[in-house]
Amino acid sequence: MIATNVKYKKTGIAWMPEVPTHWKLIRLKFISDVKFSTVDKHSHKEEMKVRLCNYVDVYKNEYITNDLEFMEASATDDEIKRFSVKKGDILLTKDSETFNDIAVPAFVVDDIENLVCGYHLAQVRVNEHIIDSNFLYRVLQSRVVNHHFTIAAKGVTRCGLSYDDISSVFIPFPESLEEQKAIARILEKESAKITRFIQTKQRFIELLKEQRQSIITNAVTKGIDDGVKIKETVLGEIPEHWEVRRLKFCLNERLKYGANASGDYYNPSWYRYIRITDFTADGTLDENNKLSLSPENGKDYELKDGDILLARSGATVGKSFQFRLVDRDERCSYAGYLIKASPNEEIILSDFLYNYTLSSNYENWKNSIFIKATIENISADKYANLLVTLPPVEEQKRILEHIKSETKTLDIAISKAEREIELIKEYREAMIAEAVTGRIKL
Repeated sequence: MIATNVKYKKTGIAWMPEVPTHWKLIRLKFISDVKFSTVDKHSHKEEMKVRLCNYVDVYKNEYITNDLEFMEASATDDEIKRFSVKKGDILLTKDSETFNDIAVPAFVVDDIENLVCGYHLAQVRVNEHIIDSNFLYRVLQSRVVNHHFTIAAKGVTRCGLSYDDISSVFIPFPESLEEQKAIARILEKESAKITRFIQTKQRFIELLKEQRQSIITNAVTKGIDDGVKIKETVLGEIPEHWEVRRLKFCLNERLKYGANASGDYYNPSWYRYIRITDFTADGTLDENNKLSLSPENGKDYELKDGDILLARSGATVGKSFQFRLVDRDERCSYAGYLIKASPNEEIILSDFLYNYTLSSNYENWKNSIFIKATIENISADKYANLLVTLPPVEEQKRILEHIKSETKTLDIAISKAEREIELIKEYREAMIAEAVTGRIKL
């Protein structure tokens, strides 16, 4: 409920123009202890073993709990003393590959034995006499404060926040700790409902995607014709007239790594510079935070219609993207963490190869590589030896039509559910912003 009987005062801050007259507006460093961790992922024999809360733990979880699995690392006695994580701490990502994905907070809700804050994170511990930690977490979670971080972040290919960028942000809060806690309780209760809704929708989407993958897998490995003779291969049973080939024998040229260059601010007369982070869940390119590569640096990495990009490392290793020129009025090149495959369409259609990378066969192949490696990385040599099923080209066309027809209803349902999640997240963002600027009635 919106507060109607509250008087407000001007703040002089564009993205937070006013707060209630009885509220304070103080920089973060004056109400909390802000530290940047120096503990990396490496283990050293002369150091003490610790559990490490790293970037991904914070980025993927709203709450840091005992239930999470943390990696093992090591730290010096001084680092353990300075960066041990305590219940009530707020951990904040301090860099990212995109401006709209920076300064993500997570709230520590348990005392976790031997847990240390990792590198690339800021650790915030409140002065409990001034501000409630749960309330501050919601302020840092709000788009009100995130405007400050987006503007302050520096960099092109990777955005970073300095100690001063984080510690100098203005924090709005009522002087009364009871009022702070009341606001935090309301947000916690409403956020829990929204989280349950999102989790239900995400499980529904996962089931739909499993159905979709099953349809694709059966089509690209078994075909769509009944009664055909089958044969046993290293990929299992396939139609007798199909082949199994290594990917390198289905391409126009050798697999090629992307440009080892830093992108620049977007310039429509240059090449658009495609990175792993530009791939969206629905197989399109994110049109936000675009970067460019100069004609000189981009010409050797220009993408052609139907090229397939494969991620070779990072959180999205193995992910595929099909480049299409349709409705695109810009030339594109690709970054070094990507590998380009250019299908020879006299052998394998681009659409067929792309669908093969969406199959469970491909997923199982990826997982088999990760089991053998200590680091999740798929090189061009490994991709080159990927085994693919190969029907005649005319049959590939019929299979693709079948996939399109059979997955159409699923795609609509997935898009609808994903949109519902987007809308409820937008509502939660608005609710938090209103609450932490004193616009809800207690």
